[in-house]
Formats: sequence, structure tokens, C-alpha cells
Amino acid sequence: MSYPSPYQSPQQGYPSSQPGYASPQGYPAAGGGYPGPGGGHPAPPRKRRGIKRIIVGSIGMVLNFIGLFVMPLVVGILVAGISVASTTPQVIGSDSGTFSASSFSLHGVGVPADEVAGASCEIDGQDIQVDDTADDDISLGDIDGVEYVEIHDVSAYGAQEITVECTGTTSVAVLDYGMAGTALGMGAGLLIPIGLGTLSFILLVWGVIARVRS
Repeated sequence: MSYPSPYQSPQQGYPSSQPGYASPQGYPAAGGGYPGPGGGHPAPPRKRRGIKRIIVGSIGMVLNFIGLFVMPLVVGILVAGISVASTTPQVIGSDSGTFSASSFSLHGVGVPADEVAGASCEIDGQDIQVDDTADDDISLGDIDGVEYVEIHDVSAYGAQEITVECTGTTSVAVLDYGMAGTALGMGAGLLIPIGLGTLSFILLVWGVIARVRS
């Protein structure tokens, strides 16, 4: 009787270890690996896109919502401060005179500081509002070494010539507070957050679309 040799080749009856055949231990053959769905290796997970754009766009929307209220106020105050600091009062006469006012402008009418107590003025114009500010001690600035103090402020709602007639003073001066420039500054301060908010909204929508499609 003959017995199989322990050195018998794969062709003589032992299982092959080549790819496509099971190993003696029952595991996949070397190099074969476990098949994935459909017979291939499993596909890597798909990367979800758009999350960064969603986060940045959302933060931008919140910040610009706050900026709609804060930015116009800050810019308006800065422009008003610059306008007042860069202008000086102008003498319009000894006790009377006229000055030009633009639409939605604010002007201060003043007299020398040592004449405030005895000064009284009549101010005429169309569509204006006059307020008495003599007790507020508002300095308009110096002219030739003389300090002028405001006794009235005049709000003009249309372009016009305004007449001032005073008694009890030797000089009348007017300061333009530049409210037209302040209004423009506030408008610019409003446009900036609106523009940035629009960009943030576009970025947010772009991120959501990329997220859905990924």
C-alpha cells in the first residue's frame, strides 16, 4: 500500500494558496482581502462639504444685524465730531445779518461770551426750528481772540436764507454744525453692514447647497 508523500505539490491534491483559492485555515488567500459590496473593496466615506461656509455665513449674518444699528450711530458721531472740529464760526454782522442754510442743516447763533446775558435775537426763515440755548453755555469757538457762546440753534429743513436780528450785542456769529455731512455719514454707515450682510447671506446659501449636494 502507498501513502501520500508529505512533500506532495499542490498539483498532487493539496489546496493551492494562490489567489482565488481558500487557504488551509479557511481564511482568504494571501493578497485577496475581503470583498466589498459588488465584489470590490468598500468605497471611502464621502466628504461632507459646505460646513465652513455655513458657519462663517451665519456668524456674518448675526454680526451684520448688530451692525445695522451700531455702525450708522458710530459713523454719524465721528463725522459730526470731525465737522465741528474743522469749522469755525463766521461773523455775519454787528447786531444783524443773514446766512445761507442747506436742507436738513443745523446752525448755532452766538454772541461774545460777555454779552450773552443781555443779548436777544429774532430769527426768521421758512420751515425752520429755533431753540433757546443761552443757558447751556455752548462755546462756538474764538474769533480774533474773542470767545463766542451759542444763544440759539437753528434747524433748517429746506435750503434758504435765514435772517438774524439781535439787540444787546456788538457782534453776531453763526456756526454750521455740518449735519448734512453727518446724515451722509450715517447713510454710509448703514450701507456697509447691508453690503456685508448680503455677502454673508450668499455665503450661507452657498454652504447649504454644497452641504445638501455632498
